[in-house]
Amino acid sequence: MFLLYILDVTSRFDCVFWCGDLNFRVMHDRPSVLSFVEEKVRSARPSCSFLVKRDQLHKAMEEGRAFHGFKESVIHFIPSYKFDVGTSTFNSSKLRVPSYTDRILYRSREKSSVSCLRYNAVPNISTSDHKPVYAVFKATIKPGRDNVPLAAGMFKRDVYLEAIKRRSKFLEVRHNQGQSTICSVM
Repeated sequence: MFLLYILDVTSRFDCVFWCGDLNFRVMHDRPSVLSFVEEKVRSARPSCSFLVKRDQLHKAMEEGRAFHGFKESVIHFIPSYKFDVGTSTFNSSKLRVPSYTDRILYRSREKSSVSCLRYNAVPNISTSDHKPVYAVFKATIKPGRDNVPLAAGMFKRDVYLEAIKRRSKFLEVRHNQGQSTICSVM
């Protein structure tokens, strides 16, 4: 366990959210993927399992080759890459297979401390060849330590007192909520 702690910096945190263009692709032919996407859009069918089963990241995680211990919420949206910029048309010049390159993965020390409430793409934003992907999480956050010295005693008293007031209000609000909601937007 200690070696894992040394080698994997993410193991030092209670919760880790890994977001970005991870550049994994759907390993299937373009016409079949486009046909599936068109059918999904028409029928509003909730599952994308046909594509997810062929997704490189999904396979790598399943086989333990990447992102050990991380989870991804179920994908119910069409691939977020590669579009003609300014449109909702999958790329017509390079003829790339539509894929889930933009992802949000998460991991927590305690199994039930993080749950994904929503995981989706935003199809009407078309300023890039990627559609933005977002997630909304519910996470249990442990309070921080208050016994850490502040700047070794070198601070302005009025600023310090204002900070204490604000922290007190924040802790009171957080205590009344019980759990925190975190949103990660790419």
